[in-house]
Formats: sequence, C-alpha cells, structure tokens
Amino acid sequence: MTRGNQSTIILFIMGSAIVLAAVLSLAVSSRNRPETPVLPNVGEQVIINGQPITLRRNPDLTVVLVPPQPVVVQPQPEAVQPTPEGAVVVEPATPVPAPTDTPVPPAVVIQAPTNTPVPAPAVNTEPVITVPYTVQAGDTLYGITTQRATSIALMAQYGISQDSLSPGVTISLPVGNPAFCPGRRPYAVGEGETIFAISQKTNISKEDLQSINGLGADFAIKAGQILCVP
Repeated sequence: MTRGNQSTIILFIMGSAIVLAAVLSLAVSSRNRPETPVLPNVGEQVIINGQPITLRRNPDLTVVLVPPQPVVVQPQPEAVQPTPEGAVVVEPATPVPAPTDTPVPPAVVIQAPTNTPVPAPAVNTEPVITVPYTVQAGDTLYGITTQRATSIALMAQYGISQDSLSPGVTISLPVGNPAFCPGRRPYAVGEGETIFAISQKTNISKEDLQSINGLGADFAIKAGQILCVP
C-alpha cells in the first residue's frame, strides 16, 4: 500500500468519526430537550399577563388567542313579597296628563231677523155692519128680526122691504156690530120702541141702559139705532 492510499483511508475514518459524533450529539440533545407542553383543550381559558385568554387549537396546531366574550348579566326580577292579609296595598298613582286648553273658536253672532211688526187689521167698531143673508122660503121682515140683531126700521134704512125677500136671493143684511158692544150684544131699535119697553124686554133698568149707552137725560132713542144690552 502506498503512502497516498493510507492518507485517504485515514481521512475517511476521521470523517466518519466526526459524522458519528455529530449524530450522537444530536441524539443526546434531543433526549434531554423538555417535552412540548400540551395545549389546553379547545375553548379553555388561561390567564396571560393578568388577562383571561381563550385558547383554541386549529388543525395546524397553531395556537389562536381569542379575546374573551363580554358576559351579559340578565337582571333578575325583584322578588314580589306576599302582601300580608289585611294589609292596605297602595298602588302607585297613574300620572294624569295635564289638560290642554282647546282653543275655543270665536262665537258666531247670528243676527236675528228683525220682524217688522204687522199692524193688526183695523177693527170696525161702527154700530152697523152688513152680512150676506140668503133668503129662505117663508121669510118675513119680522121673522128675520128674531134671528138677527136687526129691525124692520134698520132694514128699511138699507132699502130692504118684503119685496126683497125672494127665496134663494142673497141680500146684504144690516145688523148690529158685535165689536160695537164688547162684552155685550147689540140691539136694533124698532119703529115706535121706547127705552122703557126695551128695558123690559132685556131685563135691565132704563137707568142702566142709559148709563151703558150714554143716553141723554130724556132717554131719547130713535128707530134703527143700535143699543148695547146684556
């Protein structure tokens, strides 16, 4: 063997020894290395720097720090204490809203129509008026005086005679006006009648007839005159 081959073999042996020494050193170092701590279960909280941190493990075994979720505390309803029997329970008063003033619309003034007074029809207070009268069969002047406040003398003054009394004919009959004797009845003086005769017929004294009708002291009356009698 030559000197060159010997040098090569020595170098190879020395290199192998160095490699073997390095492998042994790694093996020993790996055996003495502390084991990797096992991560807490998913969702387990740990305290880091005084803050609660939730640890989760993903498939790549990468530790993810999740900030803690805020804890919502639901308020607990107050316990209702049973009311002792016979105790007076005072319910809180329900607030009453303040009344609001409703604006009042201005009053509408309606002018009442002014009624023009209608003058009352004038009342005819003349002693004599005429009324329509339909002549009946058998009528006579005297018979008519017993039915109406008239006399033969008064009818004669208005041109009515027995010849005027044709059955079915309507005549204007003169009679005493009731408005001339308010509260009493009119009486038509006949031909030749006296105040005494009329007082006897109407059951009143001649003095009362004189006073009611404003007669003179001589009690003078005339045919066809209208007197007021009870």
